[in-house]
Amino acid sequence: MVVSQLSLYKLTKGIEMSDIEIRIERLKKLSDSDVDDINRILPNLTEDYDGRSVNMPALTKIISSPLHEQFVARDQTGRIVGMATLSEVISIYHGSVAYLEDIFVDANAGKRGIGSMIWDAMLDWCHERGIKRMEFTCRPEREAATNFYKKHGCEIRNTNCFRLKL
Repeated sequence: MVVSQLSLYKLTKGIEMSDIEIRIERLKKLSDSDVDDINRILPNLTEDYDGRSVNMPALTKIISSPLHEQFVARDQTGRIVGMATLSEVISIYHGSVAYLEDIFVDANAGKRGIGSMIWDAMLDWCHERGIKRMEFTCRPEREAATNFYKKHGCEIRNTNCFRLKL
């Protein structure tokens, strides 16, 4: 399997990781073990997880699209322990805006700063593209996620979020 490695991150912000190394990668090719890993950690995405496997056509589109990026965090064994999906949306007024669809980490990976490492990689991606703003939604009852976003400088917007099922 070949993946495009963004860079190798080690936690340095006062968090001890012993000898555990985490790599953040931009996924470009998908192996069977990647799919197994994603399916293993998928229940961490939402409290409403219903047992479905990863949507392979969607994931394939994401990793092959120049406007989307699939970030994965791998532990020292190469297993995926976290991931995020980020897309570039182009507005005729604002220019390019990043839209964060999902970011989550395997609960079994512990509180090791993996989410922050993925976050930093996403910000690098935005800076490379000249993107000045990231948008996303988060349900109010997801307090840990809300605190994570606030810790990383995000503000809650006063706007409505709509959905139209097609």
